[in-house]
Amino acid sequence: MVAKKSASKPLRGKDLNDAIEVELKFMLDEGFESSPISKKAVHARITKKGYISSGLSVLSHKDRTDLIDHYINKQLDASCDDADINESFKAGRTVEGYKAARDKLKKENDVLKERLRINTEALVKIVHQIQMTNISVDNVLPEHLVAQLDESVPDYNSEFTPKFVQDEEW
Repeated sequence: MVAKKSASKPLRGKDLNDAIEVELKFMLDEGFESSPISKKAVHARITKKGYISSGLSVLSHKDRTDLIDHYINKQLDASCDDADINESFKAGRTVEGYKAARDKLKKENDVLKERLRINTEALVKIVHQIQMTNISVDNVLPEHLVAQLDESVPDYNSEFTPKFVQDEEW
């Protein structure tokens, strides 16, 4: 790890490159959603830690630019498997990339909502079938699921939306 330096003695050369790489690794671990890597973001973080006191141009050295670009690509590749979205971000079209990512997440959310609806209907049918036997529903289903069913539909006989679905904003 790089030792923290005071603002009066900023890092230079290889020490600064090492500090930048450590910071880039932290940002990579934190993920694209919470710490998107950019030259400006790296500059802000290493300035805050006292590693440098100069402007953004300190990162314009070819080695540092290549290092930051390498970590940007690694972060984008890890965060999204959609090549079109990654290309938007890599080409500097971040708004377009965010919109594409949002649209993709909305579609995934719609698919998951539909799966939840289908699974809920299947569960209701299972409960109805169990009720036709001498077996107690409480003995077949997990406690937390029985509790949700009890809260949502005391008689299990009508169409319903379980409480855990009602509580969520859909």
